[in-house]
Amino acid sequence: MQKKVTFLTKFHPATGRDTYCDKDLAGWGIAPGFSDIVDRVRLWILLCCLACSVGCQISSNLVPCGDRLCPVGNTCVAGQCANTAALAACENLPSQAECVVDGASGLCVDGRCAVQVCGNNAIEAGEVCDDGNRRAGDGCAADCMSNEVCGNGVVDDAEGCDCGSSDATQNPRCVGLNSNDNSAECTLDCRSRECGDGVKNGLEDCDGADLGDATCESIGLYGGTLGCSGTCRFNISSCERCGDGVVNGGEQCDGGNAGDCTQFGFAFGIAGCSSVCTPVVATCSQADWSLLATHSSSKLNQGWTFPGGAYIAGLDGSLKIIGDTVTDVPALNGMIAVSGTSAQNAYFVAKAGKVMHYDGQTATLMDSPAAMSLRAVYAAAPNLVLVGGRGTNGQGAIFRYDGTAWSTMALPNGTDSVYALQGTGPTNIWAATRSGRVLRLNGNVWTVHSTIGLQVRQMVFDAQQALWLATTTGEVLRLEGSTFVDHSPPTFSRASVAFDGKHLFAVQADFVYWWDGRAFDRLTAQLPFVARSTAGGDGTVLISGPGGKVGKLNDYFWHRIPRPAEFVTDAAWSAPTGELFTGGELGRLQVYRNGVWTTFNTGHLTERFESMWGTAANNVFAVSRNDSGGRVYRWNGTAWSEILFAPPTQFKIVTGIDAQHVYVGGTDGVVHWWNGSTWTRLDTGDVTRVYAIIARAPNDIYAAGVNMLMHYNGTAWTSIAPQGTTGSFRSLAVLAPNDIWLWGRVNGNTFQQHYDGATWTPAVPVEGVHRRTIGFGPNGLLSVRRYGGASVFTNGAWSELRMPLNEAMSEIFDVVQVDANAWMLASGFEASVLRHR
Repeated sequence: MQKKVTFLTKFHPATGRDTYCDKDLAGWGIAPGFSDIVDRVRLWILLCCLACSVGCQISSNLVPCGDRLCPVGNTCVAGQCANTAALAACENLPSQAECVVDGASGLCVDGRCAVQVCGNNAIEAGEVCDDGNRRAGDGCAADCMSNEVCGNGVVDDAEGCDCGSSDATQNPRCVGLNSNDNSAECTLDCRSRECGDGVKNGLEDCDGADLGDATCESIGLYGGTLGCSGTCRFNISSCERCGDGVVNGGEQCDGGNAGDCTQFGFAFGIAGCSSVCTPVVATCSQADWSLLATHSSSKLNQGWTFPGGAYIAGLDGSLKIIGDTVTDVPALNGMIAVSGTSAQNAYFVAKAGKVMHYDGQTATLMDSPAAMSLRAVYAAAPNLVLVGGRGTNGQGAIFRYDGTAWSTMALPNGTDSVYALQGTGPTNIWAATRSGRVLRLNGNVWTVHSTIGLQVRQMVFDAQQALWLATTTGEVLRLEGSTFVDHSPPTFSRASVAFDGKHLFAVQADFVYWWDGRAFDRLTAQLPFVARSTAGGDGTVLISGPGGKVGKLNDYFWHRIPRPAEFVTDAAWSAPTGELFTGGELGRLQVYRNGVWTTFNTGHLTERFESMWGTAANNVFAVSRNDSGGRVYRWNGTAWSEILFAPPTQFKIVTGIDAQHVYVGGTDGVVHWWNGSTWTRLDTGDVTRVYAIIARAPNDIYAAGVNMLMHYNGTAWTSIAPQGTTGSFRSLAVLAPNDIWLWGRVNGNTFQQHYDGATWTPAVPVEGVHRRTIGFGPNGLLSVRRYGGASVFTNGAWSELRMPLNEAMSEIFDVVQVDANAWMLASGFEASVLRHR
């Protein structure tokens, strides 16, 4: 039975319409026998979301163009917006030819008429200055033609006239220079002697009500009411224009930013606004996968990366990728693998037995070795290139190019077709064959290292120079000592591996996995196609697929920490050494070490853990709530033990500074301090619940709860709660004493406030109950909400963070930083980690 789903994906702010996707799911493995209806529906939704990302075009009045978005009707040309007139002005004209568009002179660049742009912070031909904006009165005129100094011969906004102070600067419209003589046209302080008489004359734009028939529209603005200043210059303050802070005319934005990046398809961030009032998405960040725009329908194979780009071998033509720009190279057809030493020195091999050299511009057929077919290539240097496959005698063969000629290398007897080649240099080169024989070259002689009995299709080295193999049947193995150890992800189909210079990834079908040093974690977003091969290096991971598809892994991606299905994670903490500690329902605590989960049961089935924190892998604290009262447990590296039971208190939060300063809060309004051996009560003077504690130093502690926000100076507590604000303060972030964020709820309404050290901002309504807030990136914050959401504070503004599908459908309890570049959500479904590459 074939399934087809029509699914409402999201409201698209740019169009004001909902976006729908129709997708045939027959090819996605949705079989009639799929048993669990809940999982079936979830899978349909997930696959349709993924399919929509590539199969449906969202109608938009914005055109993506590099780090900006152009208005409708424009074309993106080499990262710049060009309208129809700009393209027509250069039609059939050579590059750098003079052109005119909309009455302005320019030069033909990349097929468009490019005029100089004032406000781009670059002084171009004809400009006197350019301070990055189009505002007058700041030392650079709005048209970049004046430094706004009286006597330069240019009439600026604050001047009534300017005839110049010397022959070199004299305004050609004046009879003489600036002077205080009674007969002078313009005074030394650039005041017109006629200004104020109500008649427009001389150098005046206007005088009083006499505008000379000029309007806002006639001087190039959108509309409104044109006025006249006391210096007889046009006053455009009541005209609609780019730069007035109001989106009008054909503008997409006007002012500091263009809004949340999620409306433009990114994961989070705040979009900027250009000097021509179009969105700039350079500050937006994308999560998971983006598809590169290719024009190829080729079946793509192995790729190879170089600084700033990559080559991907293809059957109907290969691809050259620079950044996100893809160029087809039709001369490189029939190719199955590629390697090189630079963007100008790449070697492609064809299954038909030929080798092509590519210098970045031209493909040249080399004097190929005597091979029936070739499948692998590794270039260590321009004078050391190895290609492998099957020789004319039907046996496995490896040929070496020394920069001048090819030679056949001697291989161990019985070697069959070579399917993969890789190395770290001239004395450490590896080969794998169709039958699973693994060979090593020490610089001179090939020897058999192992026989794994699996057909290897790809090999890579990781940061520790460990060799990884990927097989045609889905195994992923790593060389540990002298033995290849199986670390295969759970699904089994043709596998590929990629190393981006920092992280290792494995791909099976449309699933991608990240190696966390212990096991493979699956990325939450599946590929929108079934992968054929990978290319990794220089901070890049590219996945090639059928029909010319290329996916690129973005800077941020979500992945799952594997765990038993019955675990519910309400609280978590990660040790600096990599151990992960979690707690949940039924009195259970878990430790994840070396890819293995260990469970500790407290014996209290009604116990639920609310928070965890530690100083090291052998000093971790967990707090709980229970029918009989809350408890505090400590992990000493071997076992958990109960160190505090204070009924009827229900503990909500644990945090600290070091092993001698651990703080616990609960429902009694008391902060309990553990000094490493004993407890001390730090009574806040309030009997309500403590939901959040921020400990910056022993004499700088903050506690938030129901109708309370207190500060402890080492001796006493002081209330710093916003005046007139009541409610349940659930989440707190303290970047500095004069930079505090607070989230609360009152009468079912949620709000956010900020403290600058002197005053609190008024309460701002926000979506959802914020559960926990932690540091995000170098100077940011990540605040998670109870149900399917999070907000990120970066670049001085809050924006929405797109969540994995499961977290968007389930309750989120906590967030924890698992290492310097990763943040984990503890939810009722699974443990998802947002990682920055």
